[in-house]
Amino acid sequence: MEPLFFGPILAIGALGVWLSSSAGLASAPAITNGLGWRRLLLVSSALGTFFGVTAIISDLMLNVAQIDAQAIGQASMNVAFPASIPHYAFGAIMTECTTRWGPFAILLWLIGRAALKGRHQLAVFWVLAILTSLIEPVAQGIMMGKEHIALVAGLGAMIFAGNLTCAELFRRYGWPAPLIERLALYAAWHVIWPLIATA
Repeated sequence: MEPLFFGPILAIGALGVWLSSSAGLASAPAITNGLGWRRLLLVSSALGTFFGVTAIISDLMLNVAQIDAQAIGQASMNVAFPASIPHYAFGAIMTECTTRWGPFAILLWLIGRAALKGRHQLAVFWVLAILTSLIEPVAQGIMMGKEHIALVAGLGAMIFAGNLTCAELFRRYGWPAPLIERLALYAAWHVIWPLIATA
């Protein structure tokens, strides 16, 4: 793990979190706001679990995990348990830093607030939400290659939908919400499912 690589990414994510409320996104609930945190946790974890179960169903039908493993030249696409827990927790944080907390929130502040002074804020939000939600499925599609084009399209649509919900959660509930959705997704898809599938 190289601090010179991860440090700037985490710093960009932290900057986006700091700017997020100024950019028009919800602030995270106060520590004392139990109802706000319960709502945030329930909605975010339910959505993450839904997308995790959807990924598991796609694996049962289409053998997605094996195709992904072949694409990266590994025996398995997943890190073995129990190392999978810290690995994917950190991966979730890094993904949010490079998609939502970082470029999305910073660009929303720069364009929506600094440049447009709050005008067309919702339109700017959705344009940026769509563009940043494409980063992950496009990268996944490049990794898997043209020989699995139908699978790439289906998975890409699912990943894109999950990322859009993360953006909406960010707007409604604040910066912890998309991370919790992603943690729930990774827990189901990358931690629990490999244990069940190989049992």
